[in-house]
Amino acid sequence: MPSPTPRCLHCRYDLSGIVDRCPECGWTIDPEVLYLDDVELIARRLQKPAPPSWWRRLLAAYSALVVAFVVLVILVIAIAIVWMASRGQGV
Repeated sequence: MPSPTPRCLHCRYDLSGIVDRCPECGWTIDPEVLYLDDVELIARRLQKPAPPSWWRRLLAAYSALVVAFVVLVILVIAIAIVWMASRGQGV
């Protein structure tokens, strides 16, 4: 259900007749969501999550490298155990 009066998403200032920025807080007005009420805005926000910021991507890349390194170490240890067992040397 559309909101009868367009409001700023940041400060809730009445934006009737204003097209680009909120005069109260300077927030850029998005015409696509200008007349939506709070329930529709929350539903729309829940449907599409915000893209991860640079530090989250960096953390994910670091975590992937750590996991890959641990898997590599486990694989090398397993190969060494199998190789030593095949040569008759006890572990």
